[in-house]
Amino acid sequence: MDRRSHDFIATWNEINNGTMEVNPERPIVWSAGYIWVDERFRRAGFARLLCEKCAAYLGADLETLGWAWPFSNAGKAFLRRLFPNQVKIT
Repeated sequence: MDRRSHDFIATWNEINNGTMEVNPERPIVWSAGYIWVDERFRRAGFARLLCEKCAAYLGADLETLGWAWPFSNAGKAFLRRLFPNQVKIT
């Protein structure tokens, strides 16, 4: 986790089309740069739990975290499950 001074709030269609726009308010946000779970243990809730615990430790909500771009296929699938409508990208 690190602090970023810029972010994009984008729907998944905007991400797929490359039409993301910078958030004009530009708040400083906590950003997850990398999270990895062995394939054998994916879809068991470990990544979500880790993200929730990190956010709580930082005094933030999961919804306020930014996520470093670009996403791997597995990362994109994970974030789509967490945030089905839009995601904050840093």
